[in-house]
Amino acid sequence: MNREDLDLAQPIEIADRIFWVGYVHPNDPFQCHVYLIENGEESVLIDPGSMITFPMTLRKISSVTPLKNIKYLIAHHQDPDITGCIRALERMIPRKDKFIVTHWRTQALLKHYDWETPFWLVDEHNWELTLKGGRKLQFIFTPYAHFAGAFCTYDEKTGTLFSSDIFGGFTEEFSLFATDESYFEAMRPFHEHYMPSKDILNYALKRIEEKHPTMIAPQHGSIITEELIQPVIEKLRGLDCGLYLIAGHDTDIMRLSTMNKVLKGIVDSIAMDRRLTESLPHIRELFAEMVDVSELMIIGRAPPNELVVFSSASENQIFKLERDDWEDIKPTVEGLLNTNGVKVLEGIDLPQLGLYESKVVVFPLKDSRKKSIGAGLAILKPGAEVRHTSYMDLIGKFSVPLSASLERELSIIMLEEERERVYKAAVEDALTGLYNRFYMRAVEKEFYNARRYGYPFSVIMFDIDHFKKVNDTYGHLIGDFVLKGIARIIKKNTRKGDFAIRYGGEELLLVTPFTDKKAAYECAEKIRAQIEKKTFHSNGIPVQVTVSAGIGELEGEESLAELIEKADEKLYQAKESGRNRVVA
Repeated sequence: MNREDLDLAQPIEIADRIFWVGYVHPNDPFQCHVYLIENGEESVLIDPGSMITFPMTLRKISSVTPLKNIKYLIAHHQDPDITGCIRALERMIPRKDKFIVTHWRTQALLKHYDWETPFWLVDEHNWELTLKGGRKLQFIFTPYAHFAGAFCTYDEKTGTLFSSDIFGGFTEEFSLFATDESYFEAMRPFHEHYMPSKDILNYALKRIEEKHPTMIAPQHGSIITEELIQPVIEKLRGLDCGLYLIAGHDTDIMRLSTMNKVLKGIVDSIAMDRRLTESLPHIRELFAEMVDVSELMIIGRAPPNELVVFSSASENQIFKLERDDWEDIKPTVEGLLNTNGVKVLEGIDLPQLGLYESKVVVFPLKDSRKKSIGAGLAILKPGAEVRHTSYMDLIGKFSVPLSASLERELSIIMLEEERERVYKAAVEDALTGLYNRFYMRAVEKEFYNARRYGYPFSVIMFDIDHFKKVNDTYGHLIGDFVLKGIARIIKKNTRKGDFAIRYGGEELLLVTPFTDKKAAYECAEKIRAQIEKKTFHSNGIPVQVTVSAGIGELEGEESLAELIEKADEKLYQAKESGRNRVVA
């Protein structure tokens, strides 16, 4: 393989039938890799990725093997950069015998996504998986190497180790393969941020060395070839990662014991809790062992010009301040965000954050590139003081795990917003704001529930009368304006649990669970009457239209398609009998 000529827009075979199918995200040092083991009808997708990379990854997978051949989805841990696209994937892979391969500790979190795909737990299958044709994958337990249930995957056939976060790095310029030992400098900040301690990292390295891998394919950074593996391992073995280097010049044994307890507790809390909001209340309690704090607050910078505020005052409390909300307090907030080192500040007045002339310990939070991403605020109780200068040094060390946690949290928020945007784009009709026909899968699930449990279920098919004439007379822009107005009227008259769908050009489908034919007729008639009375004004042009509607009610064992066809037949009868009416 000539690495200088790699076409990153295509899948790249890095070992026998092992393909890199990731996506290079522009100007991002935190690249995420996806790997595919092509093994016929039992192909394996490793750490499938987020919705940001999903479209390109999907195209690359499909160019290697049909999606129906993917049987196993390996999730080395639960973060969204690995699992964000699994719901989309499970809907697109047309087989019932597919599995999500993971560890029980990861499954304990992943189950809350309520995926339909069952889990295949490595710890319940003797830590190995034999594929069709005899190809065997072994799983290596590397606990707390980023996550309590972390593990790696080893392909016996090629000697390739899929190492998840171990051997990952922040790369300023993307390189699919590490070129020399200097790659360690990309790994250094990554492991200092994400590995809890040297002991934990060395345990993982020892387990990995036992397999004698010939290639290491991490989830982040660059792929490491055989000649670089041992030199890189030796450098990692001596890395002062983690947060236990806390003694400084303090020799008070009891105080150092307290500091170690607090710091270990913070590391454990961040390692065990997926979200910062979950760990903050516990971290505040740990702070209280050294400083009399009433609340712990984290302020993060969120693009383009927002603040994300996390508070320990109540569990899962998180809110955003947009620019207009914090313009009045901007000088004070910017002063906090740009604080160098740990400082005690008095008279902090930020009513938007619930702070009134407060005394706070402020410490900066920075990302892996030492760029400010926020600040931590320990709000002191009235009259409280920091008990010892060593505690100020220790609070400064809190910035390392809390910075990593905040960086991860901001990424999760960004990914959730992106996932919501992508999902809405996928299921919403861009013109009307109604669901599109892709969303019929969700409707079908509700339909079969109605058929199974015997509750009423009706559909209403609307069609705009003489809509072609509107377009021919006034133009398509005004036609679109009318269509959007009618969609708004339909949405206004739907209940929570109903589905309003743009089914065709001017055909709009309203699906109404728990509704019989009589109630559906009343709903359709109400909508028809409102549209008849409505005058749509666009650019000073008044337009009036009417709609016809047909209703189908679930009866017997008919399919959803047959039910919609029934409503369509009634719609045709409404048209034939004069339009501007509902036929049930």
